[in-house]
Amino acid sequence: MTAVDLKLGKRPPVDEERPFPPYVELPRTVPRRAWHYVRLVSVAAYLGLVVLLVAEPEDGLYLLWNVVVPLLPVMFFVAPGVWRNICPLAAANQMPRSIGRSRALKTPTWLAERGHFVAITAFLLAVALRRTVLNTDGRVTAIVLAATITVALVGGLTYRGKSGWCSSICPLLPVQRLYGQTPFVTSPNSHCEPCVGCTKNCYDFNPPVAYQADMTDANPDWGASRRVFAGLFPGLVLGYNLLPSPDASGDGTYYLRLAACAAASAGIFLAVQGLTRLTWAKVAALWGATAFVSFYWFAGTTIAGVAYDATGADMALLRWPLRAVALALAVAWLVRTFALELRFKQIVAAPVTTALRIGADRLQGLQDEAEHSENPCVRVEPEGRELVSKAGSTILDVVEAAGLPIEAGCRMGMCGADPVAIRAGAANLDPMTPDEAATLRRLGLPDGNRLACQAVLRGDCTVALKPDRTGPPAAPAPRTSAPARSIGKVVILGGGIAGVSVAERLREADVDCEIALVNREPHHLYNRMGISRVIYGRSAMAGLYLLPDDWFETNRVDSWLNTLVSSVDTEDGVVRMATGEVIEFDHLVFATGARPIVPDVPGFGVPGTFVLREASDAAEIRAHAQRTGARRAFVGGGGLLGLEAAYSLHKLGISTTVLERGERLLARGADETASQMLTDFLTGTGIEVRLGVSVEKLAGTETLEGLRLSDGTVATTDLFLCAIGVAPDADLARAAGLEVNRGIVVDEQMRTSSPNVYACGDVAEFEGRSWGLWPTAVRQAEVVAAQLLGEHQAFTQEVPPMVLKGVGVALASAGRIDPEATDEVVVHQDLAAGTYAKLVVDDGQLVGGLLFGHTREVPHLQRLVGDRADVTTILADLRAGDVEALTRLGR
Repeated sequence: MTAVDLKLGKRPPVDEERPFPPYVELPRTVPRRAWHYVRLVSVAAYLGLVVLLVAEPEDGLYLLWNVVVPLLPVMFFVAPGVWRNICPLAAANQMPRSIGRSRALKTPTWLAERGHFVAITAFLLAVALRRTVLNTDGRVTAIVLAATITVALVGGLTYRGKSGWCSSICPLLPVQRLYGQTPFVTSPNSHCEPCVGCTKNCYDFNPPVAYQADMTDANPDWGASRRVFAGLFPGLVLGYNLLPSPDASGDGTYYLRLAACAAASAGIFLAVQGLTRLTWAKVAALWGATAFVSFYWFAGTTIAGVAYDATGADMALLRWPLRAVALALAVAWLVRTFALELRFKQIVAAPVTTALRIGADRLQGLQDEAEHSENPCVRVEPEGRELVSKAGSTILDVVEAAGLPIEAGCRMGMCGADPVAIRAGAANLDPMTPDEAATLRRLGLPDGNRLACQAVLRGDCTVALKPDRTGPPAAPAPRTSAPARSIGKVVILGGGIAGVSVAERLREADVDCEIALVNREPHHLYNRMGISRVIYGRSAMAGLYLLPDDWFETNRVDSWLNTLVSSVDTEDGVVRMATGEVIEFDHLVFATGARPIVPDVPGFGVPGTFVLREASDAAEIRAHAQRTGARRAFVGGGGLLGLEAAYSLHKLGISTTVLERGERLLARGADETASQMLTDFLTGTGIEVRLGVSVEKLAGTETLEGLRLSDGTVATTDLFLCAIGVAPDADLARAAGLEVNRGIVVDEQMRTSSPNVYACGDVAEFEGRSWGLWPTAVRQAEVVAAQLLGEHQAFTQEVPPMVLKGVGVALASAGRIDPEATDEVVVHQDLAAGTYAKLVVDDGQLVGGLLFGHTREVPHLQRLVGDRADVTTILADLRAGDVEALTRLGR
């Protein structure tokens, strides 16, 4: 086995740098944990200053106004991201979230849309009060600072993300937005892990583009407040420094004069824009640069005075080089800002083309005619958002990165959780796969819709996040032949994807057979991979259903919801319900799925202990957390379900610990490096991970109160969720006399030990293994349907792709990740970006891979591994660390 192992602190080479990368794609040179310690020091320094202002007012005022304040504008100007990472007010605001104590409410509309006006007003009041009160009264200044950090803390306790302070009403926000639009040094946000989409055009999410997006926002009021502040800002700076002292003119006169200066500046701002027809963004940049130079024209003298106090040497001339540096920075900043605006307009503000609706049969032919782009723009209607990405991304990648609402499921084109309408640019998407086409047919959607997870971008497109449901449905799949025999009546036990897929394939091929589907759940087919969202979300099952309301009626499938089967008689061909009703069958399909493994732990079963398998489980967890005010939770199991559940509890505001009795997380689906990176990521978000331990006992009678771990640790807790695995739900089959090992034993045609009885999905065991994954269930269902139709298909056991979803970072594997002796293994780990790739190549073919932090490349890895694609043409790029080469193969 040969290996190419790159562990670098730099990015792999790319053809062209992405112009507007979100913070999750920026290189990270300072570890997240280091920022936590810096913020602790920052908050301590802030509180120390408050104390100093009370105890020694003169010293406190000197430190605040002569040292701290003169440093802030240049930091906003040069490295605003650094300030936002260390700001004590931001640290106080985010503290409740980091310890799981935030209510994480959505901000009311007035605050979300008008918060910037509140921030501007607070800033104007602070500046106006400086010369009358704050510059001279240390105790009043201390009260103002203490009240400010308290409001920031309350905002974090109440509202989600930074929406309750940093990105809405912080008095420093208007200055930061104006000055920070073209940073010389970009530092990725270290607070928002993960991003919760709390703020429109968030600076922390996408630093280079946030202010430009503000100025061109479709909502005229949104950009108006930014223009107002930019217009009055230079006048405010000049008025503060040039007006006579309030002691001479009186406070009232001083306030009026200061307001007049600001108003005059705003008036000139409007006049210049009207006369020159410069864009609002350019005029705002000119006014921002003027305010910056004006501030340091006067602050240069203050800084020189501080230097004199510190050294005793005459530093009067120091003000001139300081002024020159400020001017040079402003000129360079203007040049860069104008260039950024031009780039923004070129990429984002292109006109929307006429809507195009096109069927799948035309997509392949139009690929050669499409104009591809390295940085395609996705325009989202009706929100009006324009999202810039990189060729090879899926629509799902782009929409999720922007924080827009969209469901995500298997990410393989089989579940149908994420249909979107393509309004324009359909030819700029990769062709539809057979799996995607079949899923869209099941959803009953007409041409012009795609699954966001499968729609790979090669150029610009316009989408709506709600699918079109008008128009004729997509053409049915071509029938290969009429059924070789009369099928009769088919009864399917189980309403999950396996059972529904059997019914769907049968109905597509045979219009005459009778189909009954018995489902013990009260819901039709839903996105089981999205039930974690029911825990922390407020929309319950909305958006999770994967079938149109009339699907069963349209497809003439007799649906039995919320119905339990008491027994099956395979000899007489009878299914008996717990209600006493009976259904006869000619063919029976077991698709009963799996049930969660319940731990043999004393105390499990008291209120507050849960498993998570169905939507009802998730709903009960959320209800319990609300009823009891749960603040502490433990999750047993470090597999896919356990980690997704832990992340959901964390997003609900509950302090969460994951317990994994093995040596690492995801031991079956990831190698040691990826497991460690995942552990570090989860720990960085505030989720505690404990390895090598399990629960020995749960304490409590009327409700859960605490637990004891295998290492002797005793802890209080409000909630325990067990996610240690599932077992095939085969009791009914065992009672019916079928051969059952762990699951129902089947052959390659999915036949059981009883004639005319089949099994598929999580309940089936083939060659000693039950996979328990969506793609496998769909494939097995296709084999069952083929058998019933008299066609010959065989199920072949392959390692299905694995995707960790909904935890804030991408982790996926496909094929074999444990290489064989003759394989070549290409490994690339970028420590700065927090990414890792491991690719297994056998004689030039990609036979396996593992990706961590590479969201865009995941669907390409799955496709290439599934096709055993020849990667010899990109192998040199992969060896050099260019993981993006996966997205370029086959364009």
